[in-house]
Amino acid sequence: MAEVTFDYGFEIIATKDLEAVTPGDRFRALLTMTNFDFDTDRSQTDLDDCSLDEMDGSGYARKDMTMSVAVDTTNHKVKITQAGHLLSLGALSNGTRAVSGLLVYYDPDGTDTDTQNVPVWWFPLASSQNPGGETIVWKFVNPMHVLKDLPAT
Repeated sequence: MAEVTFDYGFEIIATKDLEAVTPGDRFRALLTMTNFDFDTDRSQTDLDDCSLDEMDGSGYARKDMTMSVAVDTTNHKVKITQAGHLLSLGALSNGTRAVSGLLVYYDPDGTDTDTQNVPVWWFPLASSQNPGGETIVWKFVNPMHVLKDLPAT
């Protein structure tokens, strides 16, 4: 299963001044469990309206992401990358259901309020799993996304 870009999340990314985004307090990540239905939620404008089945195992917490934005004015691309291509989610106990993926969202004001947080990308796990005390480290092999044909300012 491939990653999913949420409709409104893509609009947020495409229309914001990405160079003005402060890394760490704007993009955050959470783990979803198997009852999360990304197909139904692709057009939702905030996390509160999603059928968010968030990880509930002991030791779990949402994570700040250290994002960098590079504007390529020659090729008219914007690259958004997680620092070091890694995001450590710590040692987690099993949740009510298995973990199904990682959801990256945009926090417009740094308060982490779900009625304002915009889902942007969902990355599925190769197979659903329960961590069982293991440390989950999410590896972004390549730049998270390359957005083409955006006006580079």
